Amino acid sequence: MTQIKPASPLSLNGTVVVVCHNRPRHLQIVIEQLRSAQDYELYKVIVVHQLGNEDVSSVIDSGLPSAKVYRTKYDEKVSIRARINANVYKGLLEAFRDPNCDFAVVLEDDIVVANDFLWFVRFVIWKMYNDEDFRAVNGFSRMKSKPFRKNFTLGYVRLNYGAGWGWAVKRDTFISLQNLWHGDEDDHWDGLIEDYLRTGFVVNPLVSRIMNIGLEGTGTHGGVDANLESEIADSFENQIIDLSYKPFHEKISVFEWRSDCYNHSVLPIFIVKLQMLTWKIVSKMKCLHLCAIRSGNEFSKILTSTGYSIGHRCIRNLQKQISKMFLSKSSLDS
Repeated sequence: MTQIKPASPLSLNGTVVVVCHNRPRHLQIVIEQLRSAQDYELYKVIVVHQLGNEDVSSVIDSGLPSAKVYRTKYDEKVSIRARINANVYKGLLEAFRDPNCDFAVVLEDDIVVANDFLWFVRFVIWKMYNDEDFRAVNGFSRMKSKPFRKNFTLGYVRLNYGAGWGWAVKRDTFISLQNLWHGDEDDHWDGLIEDYLRTGFVVNPLVSRIMNIGLEGTGTHGGVDANLESEIADSFENQIIDLSYKPFHEKISVFEWRSDCYNHSVLPIFIVKLQMLTWKIVSKMKCLHLCAIRSGNEFSKILTSTGYSIGHRCIRNLQKQISKMFLSKSSLDS
């Protein structure tokens, strides 16, 4: 069913979900920049606070006094990745409980946003509102400000990729994600949702609209890439730009990110179709364990033969989830 596109980006209702735990200094910087961002007053704010640091509670109370706060607590046996997964899911679930919420933005407690980040997200979601292949919008980039055009900072690219580090989804995307993601998995949330996101495209700015201040070692991604922090910082655009500006699609062929990240505009269509097929196998034919594994293996072979590494992680995740669902069904049947 085709949705009715709102008359303007300002007609959309958005909610910002802030997920935090035990980094009060980082969180304070994140909140200060968020509150100073253009368009902030048009958003509702939800905070998911995993208990464990009283200073964090104080920062939330003083920095986001009107936010709706949900507090979580976990047994020591629950892994860190499972806790983060549950927290992110909880935030999105609560955001979309509001029937008027059109899209939700997720910020973890180390993601500092540019002044125009919220407007960029809102405009892209409005621009892509009726595109059935649109999955999410990200705020990050590693690209330097090389002038492909004079107004390079206003451009974005469509990618076959996942989401993270200042990202947003529409309501219908979150509903589709719930076929693969339930918030109770002992796994990384970004890997769980990437399977579906890769059946279409996500939008990333050419110039980063976020800066990750947790890469110094306090975050779960700390130390992963020695150049990552400086590259995003170099790309970070923190200019005050008038809300009348309109981001545009830049048809560049290379995006400086992960090796399996491809410009959606130049991606062979059969790869996207195969990704959609494997996702449908999981969401619609969960009991066909053998069929899914065979489809996954054939998918990987085709990708390897064409020189594309894209999707291998996706297939492993799909096979793992199908195996889990198959075993659960078998136990119920018996």
